Amino acid sequence: MPATTRLTLHASARRVANLVWLEERTFEALGALARVESEPAAKLLLARHARHHAWHARVLREWLPQTHDLDAAALVGPAAPALDEVFAEVTAARDPDQTLERLAGVYRGLIPAAVDGYHSLIEECSPVADGALLRWLRVIVVDEDRDRAEAEELLGSLDRGRVEERAGEVTSRLAAAGGVA
Repeated sequence: MPATTRLTLHASARRVANLVWLEERTFEALGALARVESEPAAKLLLARHARHHAWHARVLREWLPQTHDLDAAALVGPAAPALDEVFAEVTAARDPDQTLERLAGVYRGLIPAAVDGYHSLIEECSPVADGALLRWLRVIVVDEDRDRAEAEELLGSLDRGRVEERAGEVTSRLAAAGGVA
């Protein structure tokens, strides 16, 4: 197995700050989508998962390093400027009858990309220097996987072709934006 390149303090701070931004935006997006959702099961799912993302953001903010030459909180922002546009596109599904577009965009597009970002950061962190952060990143990934599994049950009842089409659209936009983390 080749040796993994470990992140510097500044690079780690930037990556965690990008994930804080991602979790805060996901919280905002899911909360906004829950307000317009007409399907009761989807409304509850979105609202509950929004709270999970708020918690993820809070946990990650606690792990932003602070040193005399680094204000990591000032780094909180998207990993790529185009991510704001992707979030706007995913949350544009404001019609109460767009349950499929909302769920597929979030749970087949945004969330898998976020989990990939978490796995990438986990691989690049040092088990010694970043041990506590690594534990929290793994807890968040487990939480994301559980939420996604719950959403998949709901997505399974929707038009599979349209779900895959929407997921492909969001995944392509995220790739074009440069990824989430």
